[in-house]
Amino acid sequence: MINKLKKTNEYTGYKLVELAEDIQKLRKAKLMLQHNISREKVCKYTTLEITELQVLNDLLNQREKILSQIPDITKRYLDYGYVYVEKIIVKKMIKDNCTNQEIQEFVNLTEDYINKRRLKTFPFFSWHFGGTDKTVGLARWATVEEEANYNHANVFDLAKAIEQTPLEDITFEDVQKVITTSEKDGFLYNDALYVITNKQKEALLNYNKKEILEKENKQINYYKELIKSIEKHRLYHAQDVEKIKKQYNDIHNEGGEGYIPHFYTFEEYEYAKKQLAKLINKED
Repeated sequence: MINKLKKTNEYTGYKLVELAEDIQKLRKAKLMLQHNISREKVCKYTTLEITELQVLNDLLNQREKILSQIPDITKRYLDYGYVYVEKIIVKKMIKDNCTNQEIQEFVNLTEDYINKRRLKTFPFFSWHFGGTDKTVGLARWATVEEEANYNHANVFDLAKAIEQTPLEDITFEDVQKVITTSEKDGFLYNDALYVITNKQKEALLNYNKKEILEKENKQINYYKELIKSIEKHRLYHAQDVEKIKKQYNDIHNEGGEGYIPHFYTFEEYEYAKKQLAKLINKED
């Protein structure tokens, strides 16, 4: 559906994106009709109405006239609209079982891009701000209808996660070892999204698992050493420790500031044993 015309000075920001979308839909529709594509299919591929095709030249001429009056300094928004319409056409023509050659007659997008959009599901890796909130999983491309409510100046090729696993323990260096050659391709929840292979997905999960195991082994060793250390000392009840510390301080430091040793407690000992047991059982 084509948007209603506005005065030239009202086309700013996202309104320019909408104007560009309208112009591109009409331009592509005209091109398709010239290639003897049926009106039904033209409507399907461009999302125009059949009634709009009947007055296509008038609609296009009106908007081209407005476009010629838009100052060059604000025209940077137009490319968002032009490209988004081409991506709509790709998705619609793929759904209609068109070949890459047929699609590329009407869009200026690479075959690699088209092939990626043929993927019904795909493994992905995503991170936010270059390294935090790292996620790996399986996703699908959003439909044109699902993208309709987004500002197309900011969102292209929205992906919907089907399953995802946070990679809380993987290092930045490990990620680079796996996806250095992957291309940034679209956005997922405003995070950089990489379309990856199943092999890369498994590699990322394995690196993450390795980091988790190393962290758990460090914790196991920590609690083992802590328990050994506690067992060498006399144990006290936690509720009595503050009183004991005061007594020590009064005797050895004459009530002033000075060294006070750590007094191990029964509670501390039991907690360390429980934590160690949890970690060991998790290993098993």
